[in-house]
Amino acid sequence: MKYCIITILFLSFSCYSFGKKSHEEKVVDLGRAKGFDATIEAYIDIIKGGVKKMPDSSLFYIDQVEDFAKALNHPLSSGIKSKLKFYKGVGKYGVGQYIEGVHYIEQSIKIPHNDSLDGQRYFYLALNHKNVGNYSKSVKNFIQASSIFEQNNDHYARVGAIINLSNVLIKTKQYDKSLGYYNEALKLVEKYKLDRLNRIIYTGMGNVFLDMKDYQLALDHFNQSYKEAKNQKNLYGQFVTLINIAGAKRMLGDNQDALNHLQKAVLLLDSLNNIGLKGKIYFELGDFFAHMTNKKESEFYLGEALKIAQNADNKPYIKSIYNSYRILYENLGDYKKSLSFFKKFETIKDEIIESQNTIKVTQLNSQFQLDRKEKELKLMAKEKELKESQNERNRIFIYLLIGLGALLLVLVLALTMISIIRSKKNAVLKEKNEELEDKKAEIESQRDLLNQTHEQLKVRNKDVTDSIHYAQKIQQAMLNSSFHIDGSGVDYFTFYKPRDIVSGDFYWSNVVGDELIVAIGDCTGHGVPGAFMSCLGISLLNEIVFGREIIQPHNILEELRNSVIQLIATDKNADLQMGDGMDIAIISLNLKTNFLKFSGAMNGLVIVSGNHLEEVKGDKNPIGQHIIPNHRFTLIEKQLKVGDSIYATTDGYKDQFGGPKGKKLGKRRLHDKFLEIASLSVPVQKTEVVNFYKSWRKYEEQIDDVCLFGMKLES
Repeated sequence: MKYCIITILFLSFSCYSFGKKSHEEKVVDLGRAKGFDATIEAYIDIIKGGVKKMPDSSLFYIDQVEDFAKALNHPLSSGIKSKLKFYKGVGKYGVGQYIEGVHYIEQSIKIPHNDSLDGQRYFYLALNHKNVGNYSKSVKNFIQASSIFEQNNDHYARVGAIINLSNVLIKTKQYDKSLGYYNEALKLVEKYKLDRLNRIIYTGMGNVFLDMKDYQLALDHFNQSYKEAKNQKNLYGQFVTLINIAGAKRMLGDNQDALNHLQKAVLLLDSLNNIGLKGKIYFELGDFFAHMTNKKESEFYLGEALKIAQNADNKPYIKSIYNSYRILYENLGDYKKSLSFFKKFETIKDEIIESQNTIKVTQLNSQFQLDRKEKELKLMAKEKELKESQNERNRIFIYLLIGLGALLLVLVLALTMISIIRSKKNAVLKEKNEELEDKKAEIESQRDLLNQTHEQLKVRNKDVTDSIHYAQKIQQAMLNSSFHIDGSGVDYFTFYKPRDIVSGDFYWSNVVGDELIVAIGDCTGHGVPGAFMSCLGISLLNEIVFGREIIQPHNILEELRNSVIQLIATDKNADLQMGDGMDIAIISLNLKTNFLKFSGAMNGLVIVSGNHLEEVKGDKNPIGQHIIPNHRFTLIEKQLKVGDSIYATTDGYKDQFGGPKGKKLGKRRLHDKFLEIASLSVPVQKTEVVNFYKSWRKYEEQIDDVCLFGMKLES
């Protein structure tokens, strides 16, 4: 009779909860099931199908299965018990009861079982640990889950575990490890054609670099994420990534472009039709205009965002909006309003903390209920132990009192001696203090002069730094305006990282007819002097290629050398040394035939074809004055084929100190890396060279500017 009641309850609840044919069919299967085992399997089939989307319903069904078995006095097999504990742990995760989720999944692992759910067991155990802040346990279990997924050839699940693992490592500031795992995930995605995960990985890597305050690299990865989202026609991905790009642009000081990206995100709202996303973009715009001190625009967007956040009772967003209002009015000089919103900010922050504490108390209470019996047994054992040791403690207490008495006696004697010695010293100090008073006025006068000088230096330093930052914008604009390779049909990447704010390295590219010409240059020095020379190099290349119509690499180098000598090396008053100028590699690739021409001044080229790496060296003659004047640069020609990769780099990459022994990275390691990555797609190659550089350098100072260019012949 009870079996019939449970079946009817189950049937009605399933139809009400899901209302989908797939679930109805499963319920029909349950009604038709004959025998205990078939009925249990039918229950589990429905639980499995709904545990992630409707955890409350699944938890209800799990209880019904257990009641059903008890009603028939039929024990469940250990395998079924293990599954039910696992699904209960997943259900608890779904309703936010993470401590209980940990408890049930750990029980599931301990109960003997023989199924294919172990990867999922450790994955959800890791998720539960992550949400209660047990990051070390979360990392351990994500690694275990990934290992099991690898054994089962479940590549999609494995990548998912690695992505989640990387996210946990970000929370613990283990950036190098996080990037390493993201890189592993990216290679797996490419190997097993799991392209839809690319966007998520690039976004995650961008967030790592954002946390590391490497805003240019963050922007590069967000741009790649946006490209993936467009390829996948993923509007949500495009929306989120546009906001990420805008954030990176703001950190780089490019506010106009940041606004352009936010406005592009707004245009996607109609297609997305999501009120939460509307609130998000309105907040981002409001915060942007608050920092720009645009009262009208900021008040409008923050007001709209606040309405949406309040309707959803989204306290974290409300807190952020109040903070943006505070910034707006502080920038406007309206300190009364700014203070008002600061108080609102503090109030809702306290509410959030109180709410979080309530959740924690609930979770801790849940943990207490689960562990209560075990603790009671431990307390009983401890009680017995305490009674046995009570006499021992009493004896120790008496000895302690005696010891304290002796110690006090020693202290009294010591204080008496100190008092005698101090009185003698005071007489000497009094005499010295009189001497110090005479010098005090002189020291104060010198201090005031130093403070005044310090303030003047601070102002001058700020002026110089601001000027250099503005020079950085000019240099970047010159690089961007003289690098025309997009649309040529060649897949490429650049890794450009100045040692200081501005760089002595530069890259240049243009298409002339069917020829793609690329230059990678390394000027003498770095910082401001190097930047001046790099800007000169860019300008001269434009003049040589387009003004003088010279496109042969060796001729370009000769013209460039003559121009540099004519402009800067003939001034007898200039303190320029032999060899001052630049090292540079010039590549010319015919886009129709893949025929390569190359000439180098101190810099070379690397070509990887299949498993073969060839280093093409440049001439030992720089662009500038040299002991061998009027040197004729060598022209090297090679026929390349589809799939070949080409790399040109300045010496900042290979000369970087780091690794386990603090040594230079060196040419051999760099060439090994080129061989390793050449078969990968260009975006993955860039990620590899960036992460390899960062993991090698770690805590060492960057010693030089870095500029590395790579391209792959795909068609």
